[in-house]
Amino acid sequence: MPKIYKRNCDNCGNYYCGTGRNFCSRFCATNYPENKERARKRVDGICPKITDEQRRMGNLKRTGAKRTIETRNKISIAHLGKKASVETRKKQSLAHRGEKTWSWRGGISPINKIIRHSLEYRVWRESVFKRDNWTCRFCFSRGVRLHADHIKPFSFFPELRFDIENGRTLCEECHKKTETYGARVYLWRKDSRYQLTNTRTELI
Repeated sequence: MPKIYKRNCDNCGNYYCGTGRNFCSRFCATNYPENKERARKRVDGICPKITDEQRRMGNLKRTGAKRTIETRNKISIAHLGKKASVETRKKQSLAHRGEKTWSWRGGISPINKIIRHSLEYRVWRESVFKRDNWTCRFCFSRGVRLHADHIKPFSFFPELRFDIENGRTLCEECHKKTETYGARVYLWRKDSRYQLTNTRTELI
């Protein structure tokens, strides 16, 4: 998150709070005498422009740059134990939900998307990964892209969507081989012993 500065603008002198270091707005930054003089010199050719070769060499210097082991360890230690609690995440979620968010367009998001992006779903997913020690239940691989799969399908068993016992950790390849992946879930429903009635799932 950018640092917020509280000071007087160098151009107009007004007190302001913002991310800008010296000016309260872009207008003041553009009309500041020193900046205007610097811009005039650049237009007149007094200040040399950066050539394409200089820009290319600067990009090459930054290409492939990696942090040292010491720096990576310091960053890792600095972030240990700083994960927000579930209560804090709930407050943050409620503070930016519905009409409170800048992208609100009257509630047009599908209910499936709302559930899968909800905090409750993310907590369920993290709990499944933690229980299985971030290891695929089928091939026992780690360090790969993992999916939190519903043993009983998400769409047909709404009462089990957030049940940890109904979840399992699978890698992407193993998930694609399951009988309920993608459109195969409809064949699974047809061949299974379950039938769907209005809002309730019953065993035949």
